[in-house]
Amino acid sequence: MDQIITNIKDPSWWFSAFFIAIVASVFAGFLKDKIERYLSTLSAGIKSKRAASLAARKAIVDSLVEHPVFLTLAFHRAALRMLLYVMAMLLFISMPLLLQATPPEHDALWWFGQRNIAKNFLTPFMGLLSIVVGYRATASLSIALEGFKAYREKHGLPKLP
Repeated sequence: MDQIITNIKDPSWWFSAFFIAIVASVFAGFLKDKIERYLSTLSAGIKSKRAASLAARKAIVDSLVEHPVFLTLAFHRAALRMLLYVMAMLLFISMPLLLQATPPEHDALWWFGQRNIAKNFLTPFMGLLSIVVGYRATASLSIALEGFKAYREKHGLPKLP
């Protein structure tokens, strides 16, 4: 039990745990449909919820195909979310380094009062924020790419290299 408490107090453990969670959230964003398809075979409630989700997704993709400006906006939104994800992840990764680099006599985190509170609150918060933003970014990118593929197929355009 003491080893667990020691590990939890160590910033490298938090960094490793949240880095793995960030990578898992990105993969989950791309694997969401496959996971839902598998889970829908297990329960009728999940199956009906998945059918409603697929119908809503198909409506969005159909509107992307019909309106090229909407497709462009979807890609811009996905790109912006990916940029926010990269920024949140970089801030999360650099947070322990920034806290270590600040000299104790020049406490730049005066609004928290103590560096430990900032370390124990801000670092996990930035990790959770980057997980949520990463999941949403990959989900919107997935829809935009699906709309682009359907648009390309509808208009007989070649695949991009």
